[in-house]
Amino acid sequence: MTLHSTIEAVTRRIVERSRPARTLYLDRIARAAQSQPARRRLGCTNLAHAFAAAGSEDKPALRA
Repeated sequence: MTLHSTIEAVTRRIVERSRPARTLYLDRIARAAQSQPARRRLGCTNLAHAFAAAGSEDKPALRA
């Protein structure tokens, strides 16, 4: 099955026109994925030790 030439041309224009915005969007998504809280990079045991060692004023922030 082949795509109608008009549909193909319109699709190509949309892809090209949206490329800069899509690139920015994908970059933001990648940065957001890397900027997770540090506790997500700790194993369960290490996280438990870090939590236990934290002061009572820090624990609510760690829970969040």
